[in-house]
Amino acid sequence: MKKSEIQKNLQNISTSFSKEEFIYDFLLSFGLSKTTITRLKKGDYNLSKKEGELFYKGKIFFKTEKAENLLHAIDELIKDPKIARQKPRFLFVTDFEKAVAVDTKKNVNREFNLQDLGALEQVDFFLPLSGAEIYRVSNDNKADRDAAYKLGELYDIWRWTIPIGLRREVTN
Repeated sequence: MKKSEIQKNLQNISTSFSKEEFIYDFLLSFGLSKTTITRLKKGDYNLSKKEGELFYKGKIFFKTEKAENLLHAIDELIKDPKIARQKPRFLFVTDFEKAVAVDTKKNVNREFNLQDLGALEQVDFFLPLSGAEIYRVSNDNKADRDAAYKLGELYDIWRWTIPIGLRREVTN
């Protein structure tokens, strides 16, 4: 599924959703199959048996909470060894107006209004639910880039100036 499709789906959800179907529509937006969603609804894949919670192993722990308890709830989820054992990628707590989420792999927190769910920042944050990762280069050194460009230019010069028959002898 393309990132633009995910963003469009999330924008649709953020404008109108039902509280009972929100998490399922959210997961569908990232390309999870309808079969998986059906099994989550039935409880086959849902590791949590509590009302207002969904725990999909390795993917997400979702919980609804009162507005004043959002930060406290997310802190409790982070510390819970039963949840940590199942290694969910995301912890997501909401009161259906505000949301707090944690990417447990990257150790990144996000707090946002649900009406902003379709914003690019949220799409990038939750993109691993679709199976894709955002790669950010942390060491962007100008000297390394310049050297790579010069090597490319040198290769192009070599490729077009040395006769084809001699190329094998020159490369070693």
